[in-house]
Amino acid sequence: MTELLAAVLAGSAGWIWGHNTARIKFIHIGATREQDQAALDQHDRDLRDSA
Repeated sequence: MTELLAAVLAGSAGWIWGHNTARIKFIHIGATREQDQAALDQHDRDLRDSA
């Protein structure tokens, strides 16, 4: 059972590390439509600036 738990934890750590190094950007969405749109617009600007 310990080996199974160790394998699951190792797999989970690898999955998390892989996603942290991927080009994934989390956009924190606000409470209002204006805040949501501002966050999405900023993300678009960041993508254009990094290209």
